[in-house]
Amino acid sequence: MKIGASFVLNFTENITILEFIKKSHAMGLQVVELVTEPPYCFIDNIDEITRVEIKELAEELAIKLTIHSVFSDINIAAINESVRNLSLVQIKKSIDFAVDIGSKIVTFHPGVFGAIGASYPKITQERNVKSIEELTKYASERKIILGLENMPIMPMNQPEDAISPQKMLQIISAIDSSNLKITWDIGHSHTTKYSFAEFFNSFREHVVHIHLHDNHGPIDGWCDTHLEVGKGTINWESFCDQISTLDSDITMVFELDNWEKIANSFELLSKYLN
Repeated sequence: MKIGASFVLNFTENITILEFIKKSHAMGLQVVELVTEPPYCFIDNIDEITRVEIKELAEELAIKLTIHSVFSDINIAAINESVRNLSLVQIKKSIDFAVDIGSKIVTFHPGVFGAIGASYPKITQERNVKSIEELTKYASERKIILGLENMPIMPMNQPEDAISPQKMLQIISAIDSSNLKITWDIGHSHTTKYSFAEFFNSFREHVVHIHLHDNHGPIDGWCDTHLEVGKGTINWESFCDQISTLDSDITMVFELDNWEKIANSFELLSKYLN
């Protein structure tokens, strides 16, 4: 498996995409995930020349690029059809960006309950699946693989379809496309009532990408704190034993906000992966 870092929107150092790729390579990482959100990777502001530079640098350094689609201020399960359609447009821009820079994987978030969504859970569920189907078709036409990401526990707005490994598997199985896979967020899993084994058994045949970060689990309620590996209560040795049985093409990235946390996490995880 290849391991790397995600250029998250709250990264503490103000650097460019090209600088982030170079630094990741210098640290011995093999993957960079670009989160297509302001301030660093707002794709509306990334011109064609820069896109070519990103692609060429990644190829030169043998860095595998993955994309995390836009997720702020959008909802693919919105009851308001105009909002849902606009959300799809934004994610499709992320897919197009992936094509431009030579990435083959785009992670995206499932829909959430909006202000009235919880009152109409069935309609929300239907809109969510409809949107995932449309995005999958769009990605398939562009030879891009989508990774549907599991979500953390969030009060009020997170439907079970975004949290439960079994329900996510039902969506994947129902759409039944080779272009629709799972991005397994380990930290998000740890905030839920579901065991690691439940996630692993549900996702193992469908995982294309993994997000790595730590937290203290459901004991504190919603605590998606994105701690460095080893600073929370996730059993990383057990995790590494399990994922050793997964496809070797799967990519993994640390979703952390500074280089020190990334370096520490890489060092600790490397002990269990070797």
